[in-house]
Amino acid sequence: MKTELIYQDQDFYSHSAQSLTIQHRRLVMSAFLLLSDSLAISGSILTSIALWKQVRADLQVDAHLSMILPAVIFFAFIYHLMALYPAIGIGPVEELKRLTISTSFVMLALITASFFLRVTSTFSRATLIIAWLLIMISSPLSRKIFRRIAVKLKFWGIPTMIAGDKKSVIRFQEYLRQHPLSGFWPVFCMAGAIQDIFPWDNGNTQLFSHIQTLIIAEGQGKFDSVRYLITQRKYQFKHIIVLFNEANIGPIWFTPITLVEHMGLEVVHNLLNSTQKISKRIMETTLIILSTPFLIALFAVVALLIKLSSPGPVFYKHRRIGLDGKELWIWKFRTMAYDADAALKERLKKNPALQMEWETSFKLKDDPRITNIGRILRRTSLDEIPQIWNVLKGEMSLIGPRPIVTEEIALYGDEFEIYKQVLPGITGLWQISGRNDLPYHDRVKLDVYYIQNWSIWLDIHILMHTILAALQARGAY
Repeated sequence: MKTELIYQDQDFYSHSAQSLTIQHRRLVMSAFLLLSDSLAISGSILTSIALWKQVRADLQVDAHLSMILPAVIFFAFIYHLMALYPAIGIGPVEELKRLTISTSFVMLALITASFFLRVTSTFSRATLIIAWLLIMISSPLSRKIFRRIAVKLKFWGIPTMIAGDKKSVIRFQEYLRQHPLSGFWPVFCMAGAIQDIFPWDNGNTQLFSHIQTLIIAEGQGKFDSVRYLITQRKYQFKHIIVLFNEANIGPIWFTPITLVEHMGLEVVHNLLNSTQKISKRIMETTLIILSTPFLIALFAVVALLIKLSSPGPVFYKHRRIGLDGKELWIWKFRTMAYDADAALKERLKKNPALQMEWETSFKLKDDPRITNIGRILRRTSLDEIPQIWNVLKGEMSLIGPRPIVTEEIALYGDEFEIYKQVLPGITGLWQISGRNDLPYHDRVKLDVYYIQNWSIWLDIHILMHTILAALQARGAY
């Protein structure tokens, strides 16, 4: 099979490959995250001390300050054991899970140690509990910031080679180029059979001498390729990643299973598991109950603003498609003028481009129906808050695929059978991934990914990013 060079990073091969920051890129990336964690942990402990000092005037501040350095070292050690340095290839949801578990383990260990060492009079457990909560919030956020800084400084990304099927190589190279935070920097990409790219004799090993990570993107025979490369000592790849063709199998949640001498992949559909659904329901209901005082105040303020801005009711209901394809009424804060539909029809009639935009996504960037207050509510997604009533009634979830209208069923195609298996949600992957800026087929993919890969950690990840997306108003109109 003929080999073909798809891409070669000239900057990498001109001089960068010789630099220490490239040769020891994993250490450099780990150092960025270690600095991030150290600042987050130290800042959280200092904040907890300052807060609890307001409650207990006799708090021994010096004793608490002396524990910061040992605590940071302990955290770093446990994070290292959980493969959180440099934490590439595990995904943001898995990273959040490992950070939460590691942080909880360390803090429980510190609280237990203070009890058995009988130093509870010196070290306040309340301070440790406050620090625990702050670290679980600050550490993931700090890591996101430091990763972006490292990308800007060109210190993030392990030099990676991609080899295999031409279409797959081009697709994954483009994907990694567009997502530098993934931690993989494609510097050399070739299409062809692995045996031809890495021949037994006369291989040009200089091209690969500074590349330690190889991604194999072949249509067939992937594991044969891995076995072949392992036997070739002149190709010093420390990490070989085998990619599945997600277009064929979909991003299903896989769990490795050992069957005597064979390895299998178990497909788990968590949202069809009754226990998992109960856990999700309990978590969401608890969150709503804890947020009730804030929600009451928010409802009052928004209702007053809507009433003052335009005539008409505060709430608006719309028919959507929910669980099992059944219709339901969802509630929103009213964001449109009283004669909204008539104004829209007139505008679409005069503008074919807007008519096409409406038929494509059922939304308009410059919608004549929306009031000034309504525009603010939509940009911040506050117009969706009344759907909490739908959640309490069991018609929706806090997190899930967005409820669609009947006309959108055709756009889902065969994926509608997957969509209707679960409750729709107020927020989801679509909302935190660009919302209306995304093509509709990408929205469908995100909904299917969520349903097939659901976990409590994915929901927590989405909730955290929903707040950030709402503040940034990305893709909202």
